[in-house]
Amino acid sequence: MAFLWDYLFRGDELFPVLSDQLIGRFDGIEIVNYDEFGNLHGADEKVRVGRLPDDLRNRGVDAVVSGMGC
Repeated sequence: MAFLWDYLFRGDELFPVLSDQLIGRFDGIEIVNYDEFGNLHGADEKVRVGRLPDDLRNRGVDAVVSGMGC
């Protein structure tokens, strides 16, 4: 499971809680934290989002939780 975030709204508070809940509920789950992917909003947004498929595949990610504000 990967967490993706745009660093705009409380992900630093939400993702640790969500991670603890997922780990407690699903044996063997592995979390790839949002800081592995960097800020998905900003000047290099197109580059970061463009390489996401490869980044997720290379890390063996099967599911994503995306915390993006509008």
